[in-house]
Amino acid sequence: MVYFVQHEEIQNRRELLLQSEKLSVSSARNAFEKELQPIVSDLNFLSQTLSGKTFAQMEYYFSLLAGDKKYYDQIRFLSTNGNEIVRVNYRNSQVTVVPPSELQSKKDRYYFQNTLKLGRGEVYISPLDLNVEYGEIERPLRPMVRFGQVVFDENGNKRGIIVLNFLALDMLKHFRKHANDVAGELRMVNAKGYWLSHELWEKEWGFMFDREDRIQQEYPEEWETILNEEAGQFETENGLFTYTTVHPIAVSESINHTPYFWKIFAHVPTDFVAGIKYDQVIGMVIVVGPIYVLLIIVCALLALSRVNRLAVLKDLHESETNSRAIIDLSRDGIVNVDQEGNIATWNPAAEKIFGYFKNEACGQPIKDILVGSSVLPEIETWHALLAKKSQTGLLDAPVEHALLTRTGKTLPVEMTFAALGTSQRPFLTIFIRDLSNQKNAEARDRLAKVVFDETHEGICICDEQRKIMMINKSFTTITGYRLRKVKGKDPIFMAVPRYDSTFFKDMWQATHERGHWSGELWNVDGQGNEYPTRCDVSVMRNKEGKIQHYIWVFNDISEQKKEQESLHIKTHFDALTGLPNRILFLDRLGRAVAESKRTDEVFALLFIDLNFFTVLKGIHGHAVSDQMLIEVAQRLKDVVRESDSVARLGNDQYTILWRNLSGENDLGYIKNKVKTALEVPWKYDGMELNINGSIGHAIYPQDGDTAEELMRKAEQSMFLDKPQKVN
Repeated sequence: MVYFVQHEEIQNRRELLLQSEKLSVSSARNAFEKELQPIVSDLNFLSQTLSGKTFAQMEYYFSLLAGDKKYYDQIRFLSTNGNEIVRVNYRNSQVTVVPPSELQSKKDRYYFQNTLKLGRGEVYISPLDLNVEYGEIERPLRPMVRFGQVVFDENGNKRGIIVLNFLALDMLKHFRKHANDVAGELRMVNAKGYWLSHELWEKEWGFMFDREDRIQQEYPEEWETILNEEAGQFETENGLFTYTTVHPIAVSESINHTPYFWKIFAHVPTDFVAGIKYDQVIGMVIVVGPIYVLLIIVCALLALSRVNRLAVLKDLHESETNSRAIIDLSRDGIVNVDQEGNIATWNPAAEKIFGYFKNEACGQPIKDILVGSSVLPEIETWHALLAKKSQTGLLDAPVEHALLTRTGKTLPVEMTFAALGTSQRPFLTIFIRDLSNQKNAEARDRLAKVVFDETHEGICICDEQRKIMMINKSFTTITGYRLRKVKGKDPIFMAVPRYDSTFFKDMWQATHERGHWSGELWNVDGQGNEYPTRCDVSVMRNKEGKIQHYIWVFNDISEQKKEQESLHIKTHFDALTGLPNRILFLDRLGRAVAESKRTDEVFALLFIDLNFFTVLKGIHGHAVSDQMLIEVAQRLKDVVRESDSVARLGNDQYTILWRNLSGENDLGYIKNKVKTALEVPWKYDGMELNINGSIGHAIYPQDGDTAEELMRKAEQSMFLDKPQKVN
């Protein structure tokens, strides 16, 4: 009877092992599929929402999604030729919009080519691999699954594709936690047998590094069974194998590409399985021995204390469970070091901080894992006290140190040491808090303050009601206003009065729709002086999209305006006479033609060339001839009306554009008036010189309806007016 009881117990233990392995493998698969399902929903939302949006609006939506989800390493919009148009990165808890100069072409990447083939609403999901930037595998390693969908425009044409880079590192970490629930090892491979998760991390990602690290090398026969069946459990001379299949494409019914899969399997070594049978033999030897009768008596005595003992064990188990849960859920790394200086416990937060998994860290000397120039002497000091059992509880106040992670990155941490455990089994417990986010935030705050205070642009920050809250030094330098004078005011109080309410209504509407507005704005400073500014207004929104702040940045562009005006004068006006030059005159003539076509206005073009000017210049020199050209310019300006235009085309040639001509008689009057003005003797430096010129004309539209035709006709007419033998 005892044999059958013992045999039944062994069989129950074996059955429990089999069911436990199946449950653990199934649980790992369900966890994978649960993490992938929301991503397809996000992708569908983006492709539908951004169909008609601008690239700036895409940046805004991508940034919101990346900051909210925190597990998209990259969110991108690629054109149909594979170029990145918009890319938002999420790194170190920060959302960054990548500038155009850093965008890349992805036309040769498999996920772009496969996604672009899809129809409306279909989704592409890539295999699990490592992120590649600029043709190189990114370090530290960043496992990725890419989700892609085509974006169509309103006409049904493919506008580009959206790609979500799902950062699978946390997903793999969650998977490795399931390894604690299996009796042996829990591993994962892709369809070709390459290790995606292995307790020896150096075996992983062989297909990315051209290494033949595959399951076929260790279990070739077992792999054939695992590969060809969806799920199952079997036992060979190599141990117990329990396996299942993860189909990433199963998370969406709209996926349209060649299926692929991952295989999850738990392996229990042969010696562990055999140990259960060995327990049966040992149990039988004990049970059938001469102490059988004694055991009956002892069992009777033990039965009396069983209830109390079970109650104590239950309380102890609950206490240990609660303590372990607190340690596992802690955001701080918690590490116990035994009396030999080896790591005894290593919680999930320590895994995340340093990059070493629990099974890699436990049992290793603490000095080999927590590496830093300043921390080792302190650990050795506290460890010596632990060995002497001379102190318990907290050993000192928290201290900051710089430690090295698995990848060689220097990490700022705050460490607190305590002597815990029992007198028989004392531990040096180290509480480790990652300060990198805090330090980065402090550095960003310092940098932002320096930029805010020292930038040459004037900056004011307003609340959601557009009331000024903060200004920088350059704001005061440019405007003459200190904070106490402007706090609580709308920045547009500085604008010159000539702007109407419509201008600012349009400005704020554009700011709200696009997230920013840029343009020129004339302001009045504290002394009442007007000055031009180049102004940029932006909005900051919270996660819900509600406006929290307005950022107003501006430059005084007075000097730029002066330079532009100077350049305009040099480009469009004659340096000697100050009259419009050929470029500006032809522009005005072209405008006159365009306006007259709409209004049926008639105008005249006069072409004037001075007679005998070359002879005069040869006799009297450049100084006299230049003064004559200036005198002619002034006389012509005195003849015309304000609506007319006089220009110097070059050398001794002038033109007059006479608007609103009433007829031929009017033209004759004008030409006579010009000729009379020119023929008045010119007195200069004791000399009296005669000026006369030949005048040609063309009338719009009877002599031509283009600027070029009118100029040609006027010049031809001028030559007909020339006296003979003019040099």
